[in-house]
Amino acid sequence: MEHIAIVGLGRVGSVFLERMLELDEHGINIICVAELKETSGRLLAQDNEVKIVELEEMVAMSSKIEIIFDLTGDEKIRQTLRTKLANINNYYTIVAPENIARLIWAVMGNQIPFPDFHNEKGY
Repeated sequence: MEHIAIVGLGRVGSVFLERMLELDEHGINIICVAELKETSGRLLAQDNEVKIVELEEMVAMSSKIEIIFDLTGDEKIRQTLRTKLANINNYYTIVAPENIARLIWAVMGNQIPFPDFHNEKGY
């Protein structure tokens, strides 16, 4: 079973969360999500009883998370996550940016294209 978390449930993250929720029978377990605004993704998480946390709490829970998908499009958030994980000596949890989510999306054979709203997608 893969334990994941998602940061950013805007237009990109909401669609990604929806698809990930469909994969629970395939061993995808969403541990938590982080989103400050009232987005459709945050509502979807609430409706599916996915824990909504702030970054600090996500980092505190990170020993139970293999992959954190950062779908905010904000390089500073990605760097903050990596720094906080390193500060607690967590070199196990991967912080995956949107380009990794896009690759997973393609491999899953989705019929609709991955949302493309953010300019910065790199590592």
